[in-house]
Amino acid sequence: MRTLIVLMVLSFAYNSYAGQNLFVVKKSFNTLNVFKVDAQTNKDCKLIPYSSGKYIEGYWIMGEGNNQRQEMNALEAKGFSKARMTYLNSDKSEVDFMPENLEKAHVYFSDPVIRVKTSVKNGRCQVDAFMEIDHLETKIKEIFVGLTTFLKVEYVILKGARANGSSFVRKYQ
Repeated sequence: MRTLIVLMVLSFAYNSYAGQNLFVVKKSFNTLNVFKVDAQTNKDCKLIPYSSGKYIEGYWIMGEGNNQRQEMNALEAKGFSKARMTYLNSDKSEVDFMPENLEKAHVYFSDPVIRVKTSVKNGRCQVDAFMEIDHLETKIKEIFVGLTTFLKVEYVILKGARANGSSFVRKYQ
């Protein structure tokens, strides 16, 4: 039995690559802590699920400690566990992703869906996250959330890049 488990783990490790960071979320409260959103692929650069069964994973890197990983709390995890995932092709190299708590972002974005795409560039698999902003595809790299003293969202700053390579920064209030 133990041999079977070891073989399963080795097979999974051989067939998958480490998660690739899609984007980070920072906030004005506890600025040292960063929320990372990742996806992982197989050797064919296709999205594969984590052990949780989800194709997109979120977790905290706690900068006030030794940059250790910390899983989401129950409220945060609820948003990910109830995320809407729409696969745009059969090989799952493109997926639309919207955590439950992002639906409130309609205040800032006309369509807060995040499209995750895989591609091979220079022989390496790359996974990126995009949003449509001003009718243009924009690669997301960082979302900064400005919070009031009562921890309500005051503004959001989105940082990324346009398809032509130009940087994109916009503050939403």
